[in-house]
Amino acid sequence: MNKLILLLTVLLASGCAGRRFYAAPVIEVVVINDCPGSSLLVDSIEGEEARLPYGGRALVILPRPFFQGDGQLVISARGFGQRGEYLGSETRHFWVGNLSRQEVWQVRFLLGGPGCLPR
Repeated sequence: MNKLILLLTVLLASGCAGRRFYAAPVIEVVVINDCPGSSLLVDSIEGEEARLPYGGRALVILPRPFFQGDGQLVISARGFGQRGEYLGSETRHFWVGNLSRQEVWQVRFLLGGPGCLPR
């Protein structure tokens, strides 16, 4: 019995047990910075989620809000150049229903500023 508990503990700790489980529905969003010459600051309602260099990626987990709204959540990405100059931003809306799911968001364009540098 102790060996079984040890084996399950090792599997869960190593991530080999498979998919993640959450108490409430969530959306897992992989944000990829595909905007040349920029670094992105990724924000959600929870605050700053990640800082991504060009080509970088981060996992943002958005839980469904309890007893409020329609499950709509927003992620914003603000782009900055190498000298810290503002390049623009992009916002994306996500909806969390009754089941958890995964999505990929490739940030390729920035609006409200000079935008991404040419490739």
